[in-house]
Amino acid sequence: EYRSMLARNLIANLDYNTTREVETIELFKVRFGEASMHHCEIMVKDIAGSKRLNTNVQNKIKDALTSAQQQQPQLSASDAAGGVAHDLVDTTILSDHFWPTLVNEPMTLHPKPQAWLERFNETYSVLKTPRSLEWKHQLGVVELDLEFDDGSLRPYSVSPPMANLILFLAEETQLTDKDLSKLSGIEVESVRRKMALWVSMGVVAASAVAGVGTMMYRVQSRPGEQTMEQPELEESVEVKSVEQAVEVYKKFICGMLQNLGPKSLDEIHNMLKMYTAASEEKYDKNPHELASILNILVDNEAIDKADGIFRIRKK
Repeated sequence: EYRSMLARNLIANLDYNTTREVETIELFKVRFGEASMHHCEIMVKDIAGSKRLNTNVQNKIKDALTSAQQQQPQLSASDAAGGVAHDLVDTTILSDHFWPTLVNEPMTLHPKPQAWLERFNETYSVLKTPRSLEWKHQLGVVELDLEFDDGSLRPYSVSPPMANLILFLAEETQLTDKDLSKLSGIEVESVRRKMALWVSMGVVAASAVAGVGTMMYRVQSRPGEQTMEQPELEESVEVKSVEQAVEVYKKFICGMLQNLGPKSLDEIHNMLKMYTAASEEKYDKNPHELASILNILVDNEAIDKADGIFRIRKK
């Protein structure tokens, strides 16, 4: 439970200051032993390492931009970078094996942040050959300034999916929830929840399309009155909900593998639908969410995984 809480705090940590976390871990080591906190220590070290690596990557990008401008003085800094500034991306790089499973649903990025991440990844790969980064697009925090038609500029700190949606919407006069879902790869219901937050923050106006069960969105010409504070960033790191799901479905999964033998992800997914049909705990996960649950069970040594096949762990 502490590791899950630590993961949320570290990923939302914008200044890479881990002094409080280090002190807490030291206290827990005295109480529970050093071995029990090994994973947490690695997680905290990842944050310090990320700070150093961000500096190195950003300096490398800055040097490349300076060189491009010197070779072609007529170019602006933005043109030399292909529209990519050197310091737009700060990345937390995780040692995947030591962190709890983090929910990271698929998302199609707007071309602007996609270009920023690609530039960062290319530079990282040069510094850390042959490594490359596997981005978890749903996780983290985005700080952005929105300029409205009346000339006003407002700062916002939101989750990456919320930032992604507003970038798509800002390019059009208006878009429906289905339009935004198609552009972003985010499910329609999730789009509606996230856009409701933008509406409550006075940034977006929403209206129902009569008779078709669709919502229409447009960016306000000027910032409206906020009906709530900027949302907590709890959706940027979903750990607890996954681990709660593990407790719900563990008995079904382990029972299935014990009685029916090794199974693939798709087989487990389809059989869980049947197994829970008559149960109070209905199975409502997609294959991506199930993969997160299975990986936690592997980490907890309840089951094993090899070549995409899951089997009960032999005691």
